[in-house]
Amino acid sequence: MAFIKRKILPHISGFLDYKEAIVIYGARQVGKTTIMKMLINQLKNNGVPEEAIFYFDLEDLDMLDLCNQGIDYLIRYIEARTSYKRKIYVFIDEIQYLDNASGFIKLMVDNRSDRFKLIVSGSSV
Repeated sequence: MAFIKRKILPHISGFLDYKEAIVIYGARQVGKTTIMKMLINQLKNNGVPEEAIFYFDLEDLDMLDLCNQGIDYLIRYIEARTSYKRKIYVFIDEIQYLDNASGFIKLMVDNRSDRFKLIVSGSSV
């Protein structure tokens, strides 16, 4: 799939090595999901294996339920699906549907940012 070049992408990419979460927010239909998919492609093109990248769309009720159970449950889910031992990139789209989005982000960054890089998008985070 070909993407339209986004001026913001290099700025966002510069934060992929930081421990803090990346939050992409804005109005509906402005390209947040597309930017996330572009970041995923960029990671793959830079040698990050597919097993180190997880994408969750919280419009999918099963994925929403999984994330609403908390970060420990999400991490167990991810670890059961990969044997990769380095940095894991976790993309969560439509995070505004999560019961406690800000608490979820805070816990992931405070407690798990050594292993998990969190990139989220939403129309109202």
